[in-house]
Amino acid sequence: MEIVPVLLRSVVRDGAVSTVSSDPVFEPPPFSELELRDLSKRIPQNGRYALLQITTASGVATAAARIQGEEFFFFLLKGEGAERLASIPAFCLSRGDRLPLATPAAVAMLGYTPWELAGGDFLKGFTGSPTGQSSLVPVLDRWGRRHELIHMPVRQSDGSVWITVTPVPDTLASGWESILASWVSRPASSAVSELESALEAIGANGGALFERQGDSYALVASRNSPVSQEDLAPGGLLSSAGAESSEWLDTGGEGAGGHLYIKAFGRSDGFLGVFGGAASPVTVESRASVVLPVLAMRLDLSAALRADMETESRKAVLESIEKMLQERGTSSWLELGAMLDDIASRTGAARMDVISQPAETSGPVPVAAQPAESQDSTTVDVRMRGGRILRVGFDSPSHADMRMARAVARIFERFCHRDAPAAARDVHPGGWRTVQIEGFRVVWQPEGSSLPACFSFYGREAPCDDCPVTRGNAGRQGVPSSHLRDGWIEEIMPVGTGHSVRWTRWMADPSDPGTEKLPGGAAVYGRSGEVVSWNGWMETVSGVGPSSARGQGASRLLDRMAGPRVVRQLELAMGGVFLPDSVEVTLPGGRRCFSKMIPGAGKDMIAHFVIDARSAGIEEVQILAGPGAAGAEGEPSSLRTAMEGVCEIYGWELIASDDSSPDSTEVWLSAPALSEYLLDLLKQMAPTMPERKASLSTAFVPEGRPLAGRPVLPAIYGMVGFRTYPVLLPGHQQMLAGLEREIAGLGGWMARSGEQGRDEVVVALPIVGRDLGERRRITLYSADDWFTGEIEAVTSGLPDRFCVASNLTDLAEMQLSSRALVLRPRPGEAGLVSCLAARVPGQPMILATGVRPRIPVTVSSVMHLQTPATRDELLMALRRMIVA
Repeated sequence: MEIVPVLLRSVVRDGAVSTVSSDPVFEPPPFSELELRDLSKRIPQNGRYALLQITTASGVATAAARIQGEEFFFFLLKGEGAERLASIPAFCLSRGDRLPLATPAAVAMLGYTPWELAGGDFLKGFTGSPTGQSSLVPVLDRWGRRHELIHMPVRQSDGSVWITVTPVPDTLASGWESILASWVSRPASSAVSELESALEAIGANGGALFERQGDSYALVASRNSPVSQEDLAPGGLLSSAGAESSEWLDTGGEGAGGHLYIKAFGRSDGFLGVFGGAASPVTVESRASVVLPVLAMRLDLSAALRADMETESRKAVLESIEKMLQERGTSSWLELGAMLDDIASRTGAARMDVISQPAETSGPVPVAAQPAESQDSTTVDVRMRGGRILRVGFDSPSHADMRMARAVARIFERFCHRDAPAAARDVHPGGWRTVQIEGFRVVWQPEGSSLPACFSFYGREAPCDDCPVTRGNAGRQGVPSSHLRDGWIEEIMPVGTGHSVRWTRWMADPSDPGTEKLPGGAAVYGRSGEVVSWNGWMETVSGVGPSSARGQGASRLLDRMAGPRVVRQLELAMGGVFLPDSVEVTLPGGRRCFSKMIPGAGKDMIAHFVIDARSAGIEEVQILAGPGAAGAEGEPSSLRTAMEGVCEIYGWELIASDDSSPDSTEVWLSAPALSEYLLDLLKQMAPTMPERKASLSTAFVPEGRPLAGRPVLPAIYGMVGFRTYPVLLPGHQQMLAGLEREIAGLGGWMARSGEQGRDEVVVALPIVGRDLGERRRITLYSADDWFTGEIEAVTSGLPDRFCVASNLTDLAEMQLSSRALVLRPRPGEAGLVSCLAARVPGQPMILATGVRPRIPVTVSSVMHLQTPATRDELLMALRRMIVA
């Protein structure tokens, strides 16, 4: 009786068990649900096969078993002598069309059943060796883990070939590849530790690591190195080392140990490595080509982790300052003076002054006097609104923190609206925390209160900006609308002919799990797949709390939460294979997420991060439709002011050029729309940034500059620059492409450049144009002689003067003094309408094209004219535009 493979599949449904066999002759074992539950305790919950013994109708059999959800799979052999072979990892190749055979032990080790072996070339690596001789072959199992197997093929009398395989013990694996694998599996550490690991992988006895600082390098780590910082000085051993340097130096020592290998590496050659004491220079060069890029990435990661810790520390200090100002109800500069000592101590400063410079006085007047500075101290000044200066003193120059001083100044500007302190408010439950208003006038309030208008609660003399009452967004009858204003939660609800207003003090709760920093979830698993930690986001999506999740099989939870792709990712990680790219999954409800697994901090631990696309802001940007929908119609806002505000919120650093003053960076979006757009922009750009910095400049961009295949209108643009990684993941590429489309809809453009070793993304928005005179003419831009002639024919009787712009430069200049535009653009120039509409909001335009393009919803009146058109259609379109 020949040996045949059998695969059983058992499914538990509604308390009953159904069993399906691949061999109709085999009598399946009568598994009960209880027996399957008992077997499941002996099978790992990670989808891999385990070797165990099961009871069948003919006795005890050795089988490879695995679990996938509620399905149980059992692979075993049937036939004479099958049980003796079951525990030996082996394969059998037979002549003809018969299936290759695999023993249960081989299936449990490598995961391939005979049916999967028949459809692939897995066994080709074993068939090249002569029969009767053993050899070593590396293979990947079904889950992607690498194995080194000792195999020996033996040919039988019937022509079949039996191949026994034995795994090489991990303790025998050696070589610099294993050292490199061990190094990259550890979390990033200090520069000294990283240098020691790099030296071990390269095979050098000693070395030094330098980091670029300005135009030179500074020593950051050294071990058994014959060089020091002085060797970089003129005339020193390393004086000629610099960018793109790769050379050998002979220090005079004996043999190869006296040679030093010098190599600049990293982004923009930001690091310089010196390695010596190697036995083979050829080996050092070949290994350095692999090791140095890894070292550069780990050093960048270590620096980023330190920067994130500093940012979080600074953010915590700023949040404590904001909370203190909110609790004390600070709204004037005079009220601020009593708190400067406390604020200075929180920021690490020795003292803090707010200097006022009234126009009628010749010298500055301090809001709060502070002691005179000592000889070793230093002072930084930050200019604020109204001519004020925030002067911060530090004990020494090394303690001076300009970024902290700027952030504190921005907080003061947000809270302090006037010079005099506000009238004392009675906020106890019997005071006027609930009033009835008609318009803005208070018609009812509790006894003992004397609030004349609702805005008087904030110490203002006029209605608040973006008041819900004026915008008609004050809720509906019986349902209040809530707003956060000056540290108060303001609830407004229509009642009768007026509104009811209620104020409640807002207190941030730092322990709220909804305020976690990561826009997604984080978990830690053991190497066998059990859950070690499980955070709040994971609990929300899966419906399983952290206490219930701990100790459970992660594959079952992940399969229910995100599906088989993440389960497969976990299987690979459990086998020591960590995918370099994140895995995209779609949660129930259509939410896109990205799953990433890396080696954990502990031994045999797996760290799992899930970034939610919606929370992280990498979904498509939803842009507000211009000033008419978000604020005062037709009033432009300062790109610089809004950029400074959103950078402060996220803890980014804004580097603004001298020519980007608030008046020179006015764009067509109103303040609320611009702030919301920039917040979305920073959230989406953050995953691509090695450092949280943005540059702002104002420049004239001439015609003809190629930007992603789109023409650019010659005009002045406010340009925000972001420095990115040189290599972006596919998800980041798609995000940038989506941003490019949205920015084009706003009239701007987006470009990527890699000049001088810098990879940068530039986002540009057109600056609002200034009138050059009285707008009396109508400008025609056309490259079509027929259309130009038709327009001249139908406008001969109209009183308005028509002028023709023959190129984009003339169009950009003539637009600013025109009351309307008629556009017949060249192919590919239809997108310029967005920029023209953004430069002069409200300017009527006729866009004459054969195919209707995507016209953004802006405050400009853009009318599409289908061409070719008759003279009557042209005349009617012109009259409608002129009348409008």
